[in-house]
Amino acid sequence: MRSRFAENVKSYVRSHKFPLLLFISILTYTIVLSYISILKHNLFLTTAWDLGIYEQSIWSTANAGKFFWYTVELPINPNGCFFGIHFSPVLFLVIPVYKIFQSTASLLVFQSFIIALGAVPLYLIGLKETENPKYALLFSFLYLIYPPLLGVNLFDFHTQAFLPLFFFFAFYYFSSKKFFKYFLFIILALSVVEFVPFIVIFFGLYGVWTERKEIKCSIKNLNYRFLFNKTVAASILTIILGISWYIIARTVIFICNPTVLPNRNWAQFGDPVHNPLGLLWNVVVNPLRTLQLILPSLGDKILYIFGLLIPVGLLSFLDIPSLLICAPWFLAVFLSNYPPYYVVIGYQYVAFAVPFVFISAVRGSKRLSILKNMARSFFSLNFSFRGMSKKVLAIFYMSVLVISYTVLFYQPHFGVLASKVNWCSSQHLMALNRILELVPSDASIMTQNNIHPHVSPRMYAYAMWEWNASSSASDVSAVEFFLQNISPDFVLFDTTSEWYFENMEKYALSLIENGSYGIYTSVDYVWLLKKEYADASISLFDNGFDVDLYNQGLLVTVYNGSLTDGVPLFNETVLNVTVSSAFFEKLNPYRNGSELNVVWEGWLFAPVSGEYSFYVVSNSSNYRQLSINHETLLDFQDCSSKLMLEKGFHTMQFKYNVTEQNEPLFLFWKPPWETVPQILSSDFLYLDNVPTVSSVVFAPSFNFRHMSPFPTISKDYFSSLINGYFNVESSGTCMFKVVADNCTMIYVDDILVYNSYVSDSDLFSVELTAGEHKISVFYAELDGDASLKLMWLPPGKLFFEEFP
Repeated sequence: MRSRFAENVKSYVRSHKFPLLLFISILTYTIVLSYISILKHNLFLTTAWDLGIYEQSIWSTANAGKFFWYTVELPINPNGCFFGIHFSPVLFLVIPVYKIFQSTASLLVFQSFIIALGAVPLYLIGLKETENPKYALLFSFLYLIYPPLLGVNLFDFHTQAFLPLFFFFAFYYFSSKKFFKYFLFIILALSVVEFVPFIVIFFGLYGVWTERKEIKCSIKNLNYRFLFNKTVAASILTIILGISWYIIARTVIFICNPTVLPNRNWAQFGDPVHNPLGLLWNVVVNPLRTLQLILPSLGDKILYIFGLLIPVGLLSFLDIPSLLICAPWFLAVFLSNYPPYYVVIGYQYVAFAVPFVFISAVRGSKRLSILKNMARSFFSLNFSFRGMSKKVLAIFYMSVLVISYTVLFYQPHFGVLASKVNWCSSQHLMALNRILELVPSDASIMTQNNIHPHVSPRMYAYAMWEWNASSSASDVSAVEFFLQNISPDFVLFDTTSEWYFENMEKYALSLIENGSYGIYTSVDYVWLLKKEYADASISLFDNGFDVDLYNQGLLVTVYNGSLTDGVPLFNETVLNVTVSSAFFEKLNPYRNGSELNVVWEGWLFAPVSGEYSFYVVSNSSNYRQLSINHETLLDFQDCSSKLMLEKGFHTMQFKYNVTEQNEPLFLFWKPPWETVPQILSSDFLYLDNVPTVSSVVFAPSFNFRHMSPFPTISKDYFSSLINGYFNVESSGTCMFKVVADNCTMIYVDDILVYNSYVSDSDLFSVELTAGEHKISVFYAELDGDASLKLMWLPPGKLFFEEFP
């Protein structure tokens, strides 16, 4: 009995091996791409544009009875309806799936499955065109590993992912003359996004072209029988349907969003979606302007076309008519000044072209007798070619395929994902997720682009724009718009993220400065602000390093008259005690023959205990006085002095009387580690000895790029004091490596072991016993990027690793 069952199974597998292989391929693709997509999301590499937008729109429809409501693009879509930007009725097909499985992962899995399912109609097309299941399966395999399509799958969630499935089925049923099913899938394709009607119109033109001989003959004989040809009638109806759908889509968009503007991606000529005739007219009547737009990026756009076609061995060139069904998209690409439109891998837009790249490749393959040998090389590795020319041609096409896939996969889009995989279990991610748990599901929140998809399943989830928003009149400041129109319960941002931009910093700074928001919690430079919160921030983790952040500089105040009864004229923050020509220019409006006195006040930070010398360099005999810890150190004509200072902060004040002589003055010092005096620079001068803001981090290393660690901290000229403990498993020599921009001093067990002010090396070693040790890091940022990377090589280890 078992033997008979096994034989039946084997017989079934043998007779259905190609469909079974196709099923296994689709299942494998869905599992692998779903896993990678979810992993990418968990790594905070998905964004509000567009995963957050789609999920919030779908969630609000499925749960709140709001018609595709979302809040990300309120500056350009005041009514908050997704259909006010894109007409995508296909989303109604997604809602039942999301209603049952309400999670971001369900959208990503569903997208992977829909894309993979496109291999089924492509297999049917291949089977019909080539009459060989091997060739049909070969093209299905190529489709599932097609790099541009993988880019579509891995870039968030988009309705364009439906296009290959719908257009493949539409073409299959069109060529099979099953027009009812054909129109079903044409309508589904039209429901994806408002640009599709242009492609559908060209689909209809393609259908007319396929019957050109009969049409030409009928017109020549004046009998017009071609009008009764089902293919011609279906093609004409397709054109009418495309035009009608475009009118409907445009009308719905304007009803939902009366203030909608033309897409800025075609700002040079117009917008092919909102005003296609106007765009074409501008192109025709402004040929020089057209060339000026096309030529600068012409090379990239040509590479884009070849990047789409090379992975299918350029076979699409052998059936140009079916490839030109997507001609409207190629036209939009060449007339656009928006780079993502002509990037081969990484964006959803290639989905407009993918179906027709493969359809034309399948049809073009019929003109290559060598395809049989290519298939044999894929499946049996048994080469038996007749004639050297066929063998050379086969090797050429195989080489083209291998090289193109290798080059296309070697892209930053995939490299970034690969570089982040090891980060998945890091403490920084743990901190982000832990902080997200503190935000109630019904609370409103403003956050940055890459965090928004993790809070989008709610009514009010906002993402700060990286740019200004266009209104009907002019550009509108995104920061001002959100400050004036929303008041979220929480504001969440990660200052170490590449998605933390200046607009987010300005927005958060405004909220903090007006006193309406306080720091609810912060970990590892992830900050959660809460409206009307004035208590101390809550602690989430027991371990970590304490970090205190300070703004560098002194407060300088200019008085009119004596210091005892003079009137303050102005004050500002400066980076050192310097009286130069630039400073005199600031004083000129206030002189008017009166006496001016200037006072610099703040705190001096002594990073080590020891003897410090101070020098006044000036030819002026005017009154000046330097006080440290409220004791006069330099007075009147004194030029230098020294004193012992303990490690830490010390009050500092410098007074100077300004006369008409405009004599420059500079304050120098010589700390214990220097051999010659240096300008007393901002690294060691502070407005306050109390940190501007404090937090907890899991490691001393950071990279803020040219941004600040917190909105109230300057992006240039700030310092950080990091203190904590680390454990050494066994006694011995610990090697350390530090790479910093700009200056760093490191202490182990309160002993200075590294000083970048005097060391030319980034390596140092410390003899440590097994057990717990204290570490302190003083970091000073001057200007430019701010970063610190501390690595170590503990005893018994072979390679450097991030500390601790």
